[in-house]
Amino acid sequence: MDAEKKTVGQDEETLPSLVSFFRLREAHEAQEALFHQHQCCLVDRELDQALLLLKQYRAQILRHMRDEEEILLPLYEKGQILPGGQGNYFVQEHRKLLDFLDRIKDAMEVLALAEGDAWYRALFTVLDLETTFKNIGEHHEAREEKFLFPGLDALVPREARLGILKRCKSLAL
Repeated sequence: MDAEKKTVGQDEETLPSLVSFFRLREAHEAQEALFHQHQCCLVDRELDQALLLLKQYRAQILRHMRDEEEILLPLYEKGQILPGGQGNYFVQEHRKLLDFLDRIKDAMEVLALAEGDAWYRALFTVLDLETTFKNIGEHHEAREEKFLFPGLDALVPREARLGILKRCKSLAL
C-alpha cells in the first residue's frame, strides 16, 4: 500500500524515466519479446510462424532504426560526442544488424527444405547466426545506453523530450 501511495501524484522530477530518452528501452524490450517468440517457434519446428515473427521483428527493429536515424541521431550530433559514441557507429551497427536478419531469413529458407540430419545442421546454422545477431544487438543497445540516451538527455531540455519521444514510432506513447 505504501508503494502505491508513493507513486500516486509523483511529478516528472521524481519519475525521470518518463521524460528521459532511456524510455526507448521499452522498444528494445518489445523487440526482445518478439524475437524470443520467433526462437520458440523455431525450435518447436513451427517454421511458418517463426518466419512470420521474424518478419514482424524486422519491421519493428526497422521502425526503431528509423526513429534513431531520422529523429534522434541528427539531434544527438548537435551535442558533445564522446569517443566511441559517434553517430556513424550507430548507423553502421544498424546496417550490420539488418544484414544478419537477411542472412537469418535465408538460412531459415534452407531449414524449411531440409530433412533428417540436414535439418539439424540447418537449424544450428540459423541459431548460430541468431546468437551473433543478438550479441551485436546487445553491444548496440549498450552503446545507446552509454552514449545516445544520456547524450540526448543532456542536450534536450526536459520540457521538449516527451514531444520528441512521441514522434518515435517504435514507442507506444
